Amino acid sequence: MLLKAIAASDLVQVPSGASVLDLAAVSSTAAMATRAGVPYRFVLNRAVFRSRIAGQAVGVLRERGGLLWPPVHQRVSIAAAMAAGRTALETEPRSAAARELSALWRAVWACLNEVAAGPLTRIAGERRRA
Repeated sequence: MLLKAIAASDLVQVPSGASVLDLAAVSSTAAMATRAGVPYRFVLNRAVFRSRIAGQAVGVLRERGGLLWPPVHQRVSIAAAMAAGRTALETEPRSAAARELSALWRAVWACLNEVAAGPLTRIAGERRRA
């Protein structure tokens, strides 16, 4: 099921925490995206702001094939918004969390535009040469 979803995608976003176990777990998803010929980028999630472990995770994820920037830091406003079924952009639009999420969306959008401009295009769920 996951492989079918990946194959139907234009871009796979692979979320990862900063721990060694989190970083090990993302390898299989990245490998599936590679086998399907679909580009992927990592998103560092729940990162503790300015922590050594988050800094190390940034380096590891960049080496493994690309990291969308900025990371999503562990913030109370994100958890509170999720508990209400909303996002920090909706509940606290001027917060640091909202700024991070907006910047991350711009990075995703830019990456999607790069993919769209690349040598492969998607027609009816299939990847074909342009």
